[in-house]
Amino acid sequence: MLNPFIKSALSGGLTLVGLLWVGAPTLAQSVDGARARQLADIAFGYAIADQPDAAIPLLKQAETYQGGDCFEANVWLKIGVGYQAAGQPEQGDKYLARAAETAAARTLENCASSATPPSTSLLNRTIEYAEAGHRDLALHIADRVDAWADPLTMALIATEYSEAGQPQQAKQIIAKTVTAVTQALAKEGEATPTPALLLLGTAGQLTYGDQPELATLMLVESGLAQLQRPWRF
Repeated sequence: MLNPFIKSALSGGLTLVGLLWVGAPTLAQSVDGARARQLADIAFGYAIADQPDAAIPLLKQAETYQGGDCFEANVWLKIGVGYQAAGQPEQGDKYLARAAETAAARTLENCASSATPPSTSLLNRTIEYAEAGHRDLALHIADRVDAWADPLTMALIATEYSEAGQPQQAKQIIAKTVTAVTQALAKEGEATPTPALLLLGTAGQLTYGDQPELATLMLVESGLAQLQRPWRF
């Protein structure tokens, strides 16, 4: 069965086949966001297949993307992930940091209007890596893009660990998430939702997702366990 990222990259058909045969003279030409994402996805496929020498040239071409799009952070994230998988963690972290910074800036600009904000879109991409089986990679991305203060994102990643037979890792993620959410919202002030509301809502999502043990842990870690029975989590 094809990796979901490879399947996505190949969805463009023969156009992408041509991309695989890009020669050195064309590497200096800039690419748009869509093509940069495709190149990075193909590179990721090569990297996880232990073919970093095939992945790096594609990532180099993806790097020629000039940015400027509302959701450019997703491109930088995919490039960063590609380098991580290809065994170049420093280069990977550089692009993951760029993704986080860009997403935050674009979100403040409200470039997406009523659509999904760039910061949320970045978190969604992080979840996709976990759902595709790349759980440790998703957790590394979460560290680099400040995802810990988003309880739903981290709960979904924890769920992937739980369903993969790694309950202890899942519990550690939940405990760390509760601490991160509480600390982050304490800095934001009264204009933001209270930690209790966010964590109660996330605990409910965990329960509906057949993860009652993780839901209970979230309530216990946050001091909200006494509300478990009335709220029927």
